[in-house]
Order: sequence, then C-alpha cells, then structure tokens
Amino acid sequence: MYNCRCSIIQPPLGDNKMSMKIEADRVRMYEIKDVQALKFSDLPEEYVNGIPRIHMSMSENELTLVFNENGKIQVVFIRNGDMISEYDYVSICEHIELAGDRLHKINHKNDTKMTDNKEKEAIEWTGSYTFEA
Repeated sequence: MYNCRCSIIQPPLGDNKMSMKIEADRVRMYEIKDVQALKFSDLPEEYVNGIPRIHMSMSENELTLVFNENGKIQVVFIRNGDMISEYDYVSICEHIELAGDRLHKINHKNDTKMTDNKEKEAIEWTGSYTFEA
C-alpha cells in the first residue's frame, strides 16, 4: 500500500494568529470494471443464510458482499465504475476468497459420502468386463 499523510502548518502571522493546515492522503485507487457472481436465487440455502457470502444484487452491475468484521455484520455493494482504495480492495478480495471457500465447502461436503458409496459399489460389484481397443 502506498499511503502518505502530510500536514502543512503555517506559523501565525503577526497578531492575526491564523494558521493554515492541509491534510491529504495519497492512496492507490482501483476502478471496478466488471462484476460477476451467481444470483442470490442460484445459491444453496445454507450459503445464503450464513456469512461470509457474495452474490449479484438486484441490479445487474452490482455485487453484494456480506461479512463479519469485529463482531459486526458488514454489507458492501460493489458496482461497475466504483473507485476503491488499495487497502479496501485487498480487504474486499480477502472476504470474497473466504466467501468462495465457504461456498466450495458447502457444495462439496457430500463428496466424501458419494466416494465412499461408489467404493462400496465397486467392491460389491461382480460380473465380467471386456475392454477392446
């Protein structure tokens, strides 16, 4: 991250006792060019009832990201054309990754059960098989 804070304070002039102060932050900005995700209605119920989660908003060009930060539920809308600081962009990407990992676990939590059943079927299978090349 490239941040700098500068303050310029002019000493008092004569009896006027006025000073001038300028504060500025310089941060890298990211412009959001395109957003894509699954629609809320296309996601598993277990996923949409928990956090973190991300899905398309009602608007076609807007994402909704819901996550827990310091014990508080945060909702962030990300739209095409938004300008986001580097710090916020990195934070949003981390939350999106966590939401994606959570969705992956939900979608694949029954894979081991299916694999076990297939292995049982393979062990119990009898018959002949011919392979021709």
